[in-house]
Amino acid sequence: RFTLTGQGFVNLVLFINNSFSLDQKNRPRLLKKGNFKKGKYRIYLAKGDYHAFRNCNHWTAEALHQAGFETGFFDHYSGDSFLETVKSAQRNLAIYPVSTHQP
Repeated sequence: RFTLTGQGFVNLVLFINNSFSLDQKNRPRLLKKGNFKKGKYRIYLAKGDYHAFRNCNHWTAEALHQAGFETGFFDHYSGDSFLETVKSAQRNLAIYPVSTHQP
């Protein structure tokens, strides 16, 4: 279980927003969408390079670090556990509209 501060939540949202490659209308670039047994999915183009030594686990650890958590090189989080952490934070915080643009 994680405890996320209000500022940590803002930092996490900024990190996620800044990881998308954007189109000319400033929207995330959709690469693919489809269906699977548990629901629908969408895949968006990200900024940066991803390979065997920099993968989704590294991205998740970096996101958690930006949110104020200490993470180690070998820390791995599943996408489901990461999203559950964010959803839990939304339920437990009074969320007010904030600007996601960095100064």
